Amino acid sequence: MTVPTARRRELRTWPRYIIHRNARVLAHLANDVWCCEIKDISLGGAKLQFESPVPESPDLTIGHPDLAPLRAECLWRHTNVLGIRFDFSEDALNFISHCLRTMHDPTSPDSNRPSSN
Repeated sequence: MTVPTARRRELRTWPRYIIHRNARVLAHLANDVWCCEIKDISLGGAKLQFESPVPESPDLTIGHPDLAPLRAECLWRHTNVLGIRFDFSEDALNFISHCLRTMHDPTSPDSNRPSSN
C-alpha cells in the first residue's frame, strides 16, 4: 500500500512534531519484532522508519521499555517507512508525552514544521 509522494496530501488533524533525539522503539508486526525509529509524531499517529522493508500488516504494537505497549494501525507504507495511527487512549497519550519530553527538541528550527512524507 504505497501512496505516491506527488499525490500525497496532508491528512493529519493535529500538528506533527519532528523527533530529533534517540527515538528507537520496537514494532511488533507480522509475528516478529522490528527495530525502528520515530521520525515524527502527532496526537493521532507517527511516522516510523525501519532499517529495511517490513512485511505488510494492518496492525502493529509499538514497544518501549518505559511504557505500556501501544497498539496502532498502519495507514500507509513506502518501502521501509510506515505511517501509523493510534487512538486517544491513556497509553497513547503517555507514549506521545514521553516522545515529546525525551526525544523532541523544541529549540530546533524545524521542531514542529510539517515533515516531508
